[in-house]
Amino acid sequence: MGRCFRPGQNLGNFGNGIFGIDRIVGGLQLVKKLLLQIEDSVIIAIEMHQLPAPDFRVPGDNTVAVLFAPRGFGGMDRDERVRACYQHACLMYVSGKRMTNATLRERLGIKASNYPMASRIIKDTISAELIRLYEGSGISSYLPFWA
Repeated sequence: MGRCFRPGQNLGNFGNGIFGIDRIVGGLQLVKKLLLQIEDSVIIAIEMHQLPAPDFRVPGDNTVAVLFAPRGFGGMDRDERVRACYQHACLMYVSGKRMTNATLRERLGIKASNYPMASRIIKDTISAELIRLYEGSGISSYLPFWA
């Protein structure tokens, strides 16, 4: 079952989350089954439709996910691109895969010939200490910082 939300729609949760906002995707394994139905499913749907990444916030004792209307890569600012890259790396990890330049390009709708754009976003996300290079594969791939 799907639900449609207005652009800029906030989804809220009373009380603080079980862990920090930076771990909202993937989370603790024990709690993962519950979160998969909530936060992860929201992010999976957003990825599938190539929408801007949600912005998870903790105002006071609440957790809020701000959803954004569709807009292309050019309409996203640096922070939105970094957030999308991080959340994509998290989803890939919990799916048993690793993020690559190619998977990020697909996620953001970037043409293969524009691979330097994806490389720049990956570099910015590494600088923000949200993802790290995976050591041990022939192709550069990336994991969330907590993996």
